[in-house]
Amino acid sequence: MDRNCIGCGQVDDHPRHVTDFGDWHNDCHARSAQGCTACAAVVKSADGLQGSELRAHIEANDPAGKALES
Repeated sequence: MDRNCIGCGQVDDHPRHVTDFGDWHNDCHARSAQGCTACAAVVKSADGLQGSELRAHIEANDPAGKALES
């Protein structure tokens, strides 16, 4: 499902961090003033992956979940 990223305004089906304030691409949310720890972990572990490749990486490795456990 295509959605709008409130960080950059792009509309696509790439993975997002859904917050009470809207949907963010992981990289946009990591760079935002909020500095999301979970999104920063996804970006760091993904090594530039986007779209379906990023989705597969997140599903296989759960970098955000691991970051929030520590």
